[in-house]
Amino acid sequence: MAIDVLGPVNVGAASLHPRERSVLVALVVRDGNPIAAEDLAEAIWTDADRPATWNKQIQQAVARLRKALGAERIVTTTSGYHLDVDPEEIDAKRFQALVVRAREHHLDREPARAVDGYRRALALWRGTPYDELGSWPEAAAAASDLQHLRVEAAEGLLRARLDAGDAIGVVPEAERLVRDEPLRESRWSLLALALYRAGRQADALAVLRSARERLADELGVDASREITDLETAILQHDGALDDTLSVTQTRTDCPYRGLGTYQENDAADFFGREDEVAAAARRLDDTGFLVVTGASGSGKSSLVRAGLVPSLRRRGRRILVLGPGPALVDALRDATGPGQPSDVIVVDQFEEVLESGDGVGADVAALLAAFVRDGGKSILTVRSDFLDQTAADASLGPLMSESVVVVSPMSTDDLRRVIEEPAARAGLKLEPGLVELMLRDAADSPGVLPHLSHALAETWVRREGPVLTVAGYEATGGIGGAIAQSADRLFSELDAVDQELCRTTLLRLVALAPDGLPVRRRITAAPLREDPSRARLFEQLTHARLLSVEGDSVALAHESLTRAWPRFRGWVREGAEDLAVLGSIQSGAEEWDADGRADEDLARGARLQAMLELRERVDPSLTSVEAAFVDASAAHEQDEKRALAEAAAAERRQNRRLRFAIGGVVGMLVIALVAGGLALRSASSEAATAEDARIDAMTNESSALQGSNRIASALIAAEAYQRWPEDPRTRGQLLAVLASADGVENMFVPGTTERIGSAMIPGTDTALVLRDRRYPEIRNVDTGELVRTFDIQLPKPFSVRRPFVKVSADGSIATVMTDHLKPDAEDLSTLEAFGSWFTVIDLTSGRMIGDEPTLLERWVNAYSLSPSGRYAAYVPADGGLVIVDVPNAAVRFEPEIAVEDEPAIEFAGAVGFAADDTMLVGTASGELLSVDPDTFEVTRAVAIPEGTADLEVTGLADGSVIACGAVGAVRVDARGTLLWKQEFPEGCRQIAASPDTDTVYINDFAVGITERRLDTGAPTGRTLDYQIGDPGEIWVRSDGNELLFFSAVSPSIGRWRLDGALGSGELVAPDLAVNAGFDPSGEWALLEEAGVPWGESREFVVWRPADGTIALRLSGTRAYWAGSGIVRTVTEERENYYYDVATGDSWPAPVHDYERTAEEFTSAEVGTSRAGDVTYDLDCCVGVVTALDPRTGESLGIEFTRRGPALFASTTVDGDTVVFSGYDDENGDWQLSVHDAATGEVLADAHDADYAASVMTADERIIAGFNTRLVVLDLELEPVSELPALPSGTLRDLEVSTDDRTLVAMTGDRVAVYDLAAGVMLGEPLPTAQNREFAATLDPSGGWLLANTSAGVVRWSLDPATWLDQVCKVAGRNFTALEWDTHMSDLGDYRDTCRFPEE
Repeated sequence: MAIDVLGPVNVGAASLHPRERSVLVALVVRDGNPIAAEDLAEAIWTDADRPATWNKQIQQAVARLRKALGAERIVTTTSGYHLDVDPEEIDAKRFQALVVRAREHHLDREPARAVDGYRRALALWRGTPYDELGSWPEAAAAASDLQHLRVEAAEGLLRARLDAGDAIGVVPEAERLVRDEPLRESRWSLLALALYRAGRQADALAVLRSARERLADELGVDASREITDLETAILQHDGALDDTLSVTQTRTDCPYRGLGTYQENDAADFFGREDEVAAAARRLDDTGFLVVTGASGSGKSSLVRAGLVPSLRRRGRRILVLGPGPALVDALRDATGPGQPSDVIVVDQFEEVLESGDGVGADVAALLAAFVRDGGKSILTVRSDFLDQTAADASLGPLMSESVVVVSPMSTDDLRRVIEEPAARAGLKLEPGLVELMLRDAADSPGVLPHLSHALAETWVRREGPVLTVAGYEATGGIGGAIAQSADRLFSELDAVDQELCRTTLLRLVALAPDGLPVRRRITAAPLREDPSRARLFEQLTHARLLSVEGDSVALAHESLTRAWPRFRGWVREGAEDLAVLGSIQSGAEEWDADGRADEDLARGARLQAMLELRERVDPSLTSVEAAFVDASAAHEQDEKRALAEAAAAERRQNRRLRFAIGGVVGMLVIALVAGGLALRSASSEAATAEDARIDAMTNESSALQGSNRIASALIAAEAYQRWPEDPRTRGQLLAVLASADGVENMFVPGTTERIGSAMIPGTDTALVLRDRRYPEIRNVDTGELVRTFDIQLPKPFSVRRPFVKVSADGSIATVMTDHLKPDAEDLSTLEAFGSWFTVIDLTSGRMIGDEPTLLERWVNAYSLSPSGRYAAYVPADGGLVIVDVPNAAVRFEPEIAVEDEPAIEFAGAVGFAADDTMLVGTASGELLSVDPDTFEVTRAVAIPEGTADLEVTGLADGSVIACGAVGAVRVDARGTLLWKQEFPEGCRQIAASPDTDTVYINDFAVGITERRLDTGAPTGRTLDYQIGDPGEIWVRSDGNELLFFSAVSPSIGRWRLDGALGSGELVAPDLAVNAGFDPSGEWALLEEAGVPWGESREFVVWRPADGTIALRLSGTRAYWAGSGIVRTVTEERENYYYDVATGDSWPAPVHDYERTAEEFTSAEVGTSRAGDVTYDLDCCVGVVTALDPRTGESLGIEFTRRGPALFASTTVDGDTVVFSGYDDENGDWQLSVHDAATGEVLADAHDADYAASVMTADERIIAGFNTRLVVLDLELEPVSELPALPSGTLRDLEVSTDDRTLVAMTGDRVAVYDLAAGVMLGEPLPTAQNREFAATLDPSGGWLLANTSAGVVRWSLDPATWLDQVCKVAGRNFTALEWDTHMSDLGDYRDTCRFPEE
């Protein structure tokens, strides 16, 4: 949603009141920083005008803004409110960014691009910015800054236009600027320069004289040096004044055709098919008949229309091009008759002709065959899945033995020409990196051409002057999303009525082929234009290039629209049965109307019945002709003699079957002898295309749902992987789900959809669960396994609200509160109508304590159970304190505690207990009371801020108390001192403290679960949106590494891994961090003490993954692997020592770091050969690398000379070749060098900003990178390919598995996993915790990672089967029937996606 403030505030369709506009302006002015309610009030009102209810009014304004903008866009924090929107959504931010970019373009000598940027920026202005808060100093200052920037932009625009050669056009506008601000000297010099370049030297000098006089008269100052220097330069005819930048003239039309087919007049812009065009022309010359076929999106129509037809015309051929339509047969008869001028006839999109029915396909085929036999030449284009049907035709089949040309996918070089050549012809430039990005996105994608062409056309729309940019391309959604984005953008701009009209209109333009795939239908355009609403929509769809109009007919711009637009795909799937009937109405009505509305053209029998049922069942938005056709058919059927009609229809059907049978026999022979293999391949290609699109759709849908429906996202990813386990997209989506889940897993109670009550049983891995709100059972919270059932049935609650379950600290007693409706209740709007059942369960014996539950007269909304299990207590909504003595179920009430003058809707206070069973009562009025549960005596009262203890109170083991309320949270120590207060403007509830990790988890109603420091209450930055509604009670596991949620709204228990482990990743080394990773043998991993500052001594640990044992502990400031099982360390004194892991022996290095250089903290890096038998001493200070014996540290007599210190070393498998990457001191960037390992000779050398880190694969490829780019090179350092770039961060290290299947690229806090065989990144980079420069390390087998987390080193499996299990744990259940119908119905009948324990 756009937020426009450069003029009156506007947020699109939403209507805002003045106060809401003022609040929004203040939020925008604060630029993402929080603004307190008090500051908002100061901005909106003067002190005299501020109402008493100002705080409430601000809250209401914020609430209405959230409704208008989206709740997530205004964030409530402890410091106030702030906007959380993309800066691009605010026009003031867009203006500033556009001006900055325009300046940069001008400095880069791209004036045309600068002109475009300035114009876009200035066009955003509609009036005075921030006028709603003009008297607020902050808004006034921000508005002034914007106005100044606007003035500079206006001048910058004219200067850019001057440098682009538009001096004559600039003069009048520069004159206007001078009139507006005559004392601004820069404007006088701008006008003078424009006049000079326009050939008006005298006028230019006169302007400068006027400037001097004006300044002297009005300000009494001399002109600036800018004025005097310009005047001198003009007098001297200084050549520098004529330095306009060369600007290529660009075409005003787009050189790309988007979804449209390239036509004959587009031949000059048609590239990449020259060889195919020449081959097709030769085949036509030889056979006289040509069938050009290929999958949808292969470009067959463009090849013929823009390639082959112009080629034939240049040879003097007379060509007629025809396409599907009602008049096709008549046009062919005219063209093939005697005396006609055409000697080549083209029929495009023959599959649509075959699908048009009524024998049209056979008629067209017969006419074309006759034309060829008479010496003419004919060309057909047909989609490959219709090739067998074409070959089966009796007329065409015999002609096809040597006539089929298959349009194959384009090579990378051809695709590059498709992108680059039209741009060059149009005078356009392509921003560096754009072509490579498009080629990468287009790689290995069948049917990609229309997607690529549409993305190019949409990028052209977003061009900056003559430059097509990477940002413009990414804004389109890229090749995979440009079509859907364009279509969805148009659709979202329509109102509800027009959206339905859009659906029915587009469905008219498709039919279903026998295999169920959609095919375009071409229909007459006139009926779509007769109704004003439909005509307007028709123009919008055409303007958006979604429809293609040829003459009086219209069709979808391309069939790929039905695949690339998920919404359209859903319409087709949902309306599959109706499409055939609608198509029958359309074609029948056209024929009936064209033939003078003759009775014989009316629908009859089952065909008519289907039409009538469709009109009755849904509103297909028929045109007036179609509606008249159906009405006339229904009326005429009553008057027609059924027997004669059926006999005539039977005779026609018999004739049609006979012709089809004869043609079918001949056709099948032709297929068997000529085109059988081709047909099979074409059908296979089409099926592969459809499957490819389905995989894309499922993985994209899973990604889209990650932020709102984690469970559906996980299930879609799991289902996609199980159907296509070898596809890297499905494997990557599993990883993406796990990364986005942030360590959350779910366990749904099977066999129920009702809410449950549940609570952890302390000291165990189990929880007491109340199934269906009545039946208690015990389940393992890790596995979901049913551990125990009880022969107990609680009273059926009257409401759907969850039961409240509590368990004593020793796990022996459980209590349950459920809702009760009093039998004599009359007014259900009052709380007096409700009570609660209180049930006590002995968990040891499994029996209910007492004969039946106890009925509590006062309704319970929340309660607490004392640690001993002796007392249960709660504060009723109208105040007072209720205590239940659990052993005997006696109920006591004290009305004078937590008294409320005005009864609350739900909470007048909250109750908790200290470790010694002392009751802790928080009140809404601002007291924290310590109460003796036996006597109701208040033993201590502590004043606390109001609204900070009325929802939840929790006692900690140290005697302190944490409480939550409607406006904030507090912690009070054992002496009653307030330790901290944190604001929660929308309230908070549910507290779980972890003293061992100094953290506390609080359910913030505004943002979800937040992690906070126990000592200060300050947020750590970690939050969790549980996504399944209220998380209910929360519980920290005893080790502090997991938080449990006992859901309030679903039958589930959730888990949040707090140690940063992905899914069920295992914490293998607490409080340690990855150091140098694995040694060359893969047997040992080098870890280190986490969190030690750079340069300080720490402990290093050699860990053996096979059995989890520690083989060696070392100390120093740094440590490296020097060989297999050999570690080299650096001490604080910068001495170096070697250690043998197997024996524990150590020895000093022959040369220590302090002997190399006196520079403090400087030490030499170390690399090893792949076999671990050579140490490469990467000297810290010079460009020389020395080969050492890792067992002695002595030189092997081989040196490698470079232009700067090396940082990385890797070798081929045989160790004959070594690659170093590191600094290039001579060129000021990075050097990558390849050397003969035996002699040190340089075999290849390159310096490039992208070659900082490198690694060698077993098949002797080099992968190098820097920042986010990754390049694959050969041993001669020639680029072979590129891998997908990292989304963000700076590359720190690369590691590859020994089988070359897996690559990991590490930044400071992310690790990306690549499938090297497929050349793709799997999912998204995974989060890690940075420890110095190390984030993770790859097991040499490629089976798993060791990664840093906040709790230590975690082992993450890289096995997709393990990912599948983990993703299923994220979901916690299988699809519901409704979810399957929504997301999976086109894959067949329902099935279980995940395997869970059966009960």
